[in-house]
Amino acid sequence: NSNKFNIIFAGNLGKAQSLSTILDAAKILEKYKNIEIFLVGDGSMYNWVKLSIKERNISNIKLTGKFDQIDMGYIYNSSSALLLSLNKSEILSLTVPAKLQTYMHSSKPIICSADGEVAKIINDANCGIVCESENPEKLASSIFTMYKMDNDKLKKLGSNGRKYFDENFEIKNLSNELIKIFKNLND
Repeated sequence: NSNKFNIIFAGNLGKAQSLSTILDAAKILEKYKNIEIFLVGDGSMYNWVKLSIKERNISNIKLTGKFDQIDMGYIYNSSSALLLSLNKSEILSLTVPAKLQTYMHSSKPIICSADGEVAKIINDANCGIVCESENPEKLASSIFTMYKMDNDKLKKLGSNGRKYFDENFEIKNLSNELIKIFKNLND
């Protein structure tokens, strides 16, 4: 729905993704009828999330299940923004989920509830809004801030992410491919 602000969280629904933070933030934002959050994926927390949404009667969050990789481009394109969240943890603060690259590649603005490396990259790329992990109030506030942005600003954030992806991740992937080719030539 085009007048809806559709936020997509895509990928693993597991313990590391701080899903309770997303549910709590969604509950805070329920009064804004145009904001909808879609959890696209599967994982160890899927049933817990399904039950929590039902028990807490959270109306603005939808659990879609898993989609084929081929459909994900369409799903990203139909979103207003993409959501990434991680738990507070020393190890997670050092990791960069592959999802971040996929998000940046899709040219959509990113709402991020995480600490450390992921937050740093999003800030460096100027491709979204970052808040600390496991803070539903700050996540709700970040979502609302992005919801209030005009389309030009949203497009700019999205294209900043794509530009950063092209300059930083695309090259690495290509060089890794070249290294493999050269190694094979020498074997």
